[in-house]
Amino acid sequence: PEPRTEPPVTAQLADKPFTELIQSAARAAALDPALVHALIYVESRYNPAARSPKGAVGLMQVLPQTASRYGVADPARSLEANLRAGTRYLSDLLQIFDRRLDLALAAYNAGENAVQRHGLRIPPYPETRAYVPAVLAKYREWQEPPRPAPAPVRVRVPIQYLPGTLLDPASVRAARDR
Repeated sequence: PEPRTEPPVTAQLADKPFTELIQSAARAAALDPALVHALIYVESRYNPAARSPKGAVGLMQVLPQTASRYGVADPARSLEANLRAGTRYLSDLLQIFDRRLDLALAAYNAGENAVQRHGLRIPPYPETRAYVPAVLAKYREWQEPPRPAPAPVRVRVPIQYLPGTLLDPASVRAARDR
């Protein structure tokens, strides 16, 4: 098999810290790197030594018990370990919440159970209510612009008629000239 190559880093993300590591972890978890960057920006402002009062650590502010689900004993030990646990968790949340990014982000911030307890809605916690739109806004800002759809290609397909079919000559000319 051919070696897997990473797609090039977009212009919006090229100057961000830890871009190559984030790109690799995002792709391994089937996430858009711009989404991971947006989450990291809001969570830690790219500070790998960040610690929350609740014990979340590193770039992605991963709780040790969450990291242990993914075989990461110490999410503060390395950038790679933190990114691996955080991106895999976010990817799982997207699956749990049927690809609803708003709910996955709310769960990343407040916990899966909080989103479920509140009827699959963003919990009414001020921090979470501010967090979700902040990540989404950064994500939209850093997303790669969509590529324009290619112009449709018109192909002339010859029409084959059964022998003996009578055609109106004006209709044939009109169809041919379309």
